[in-house]
Amino acid sequence: MEGQMSDIRSRYFLSLIPFFLVPSAATYLGLRLLHEVQPTVFPSAHSWVAIVACIFARPAFFFLQWYYTKWIVDRWEARKHGAVLPPHIKETAVGIIPELISSTRVGYPGNMIYQWGKIYGNTYQFSLLTNRIVVTFEPEHVKAILATQFEAFEKGPTFISQLSSMLGSGVFNADGEMWRRVFTSTVGVGGEI
Repeated sequence: MEGQMSDIRSRYFLSLIPFFLVPSAATYLGLRLLHEVQPTVFPSAHSWVAIVACIFARPAFFFLQWYYTKWIVDRWEARKHGAVLPPHIKETAVGIIPELISSTRVGYPGNMIYQWGKIYGNTYQFSLLTNRIVVTFEPEHVKAILATQFEAFEKGPTFISQLSSMLGSGVFNADGEMWRRVFTSTVGVGGEI
């Protein structure tokens, strides 16, 4: 069993090499090319600037990709479908995480989410590090998510694999036909909400 786990870990870490190596390698090759084309602008591709640029290439690429997705792609997709994005709370992840921890110690962590609902309305979104979370109390949205349009709200393989050891294959960790079977057996054939 331990040998199998070690093999799985090794494959996982090997799969991450391109994720981290490609941006740094592309940065280094770009700097080398810049040195070849304009040696006076960038005197040496082996300087400390190149090393720092290669080290920070992955984080820089991550933030550029996150910004592009959050501010450009999502707005474009919403406009294309005639939708409006829900408001984004003003608090940042740096402020949200300590609040969540504090509310867990002294009460119910859902109180913070409820308070934001009073401020921002029945549907809003917030970012928690790299994840964007959309919260809705709107009855028609909840009905669509749980009964009438649940195919459009997939959890996806990443969510399911991350939480399968804790949630199993029940209603909270199922998608597609499996979710429909579990939901109708739990709620009933009519799907009344």
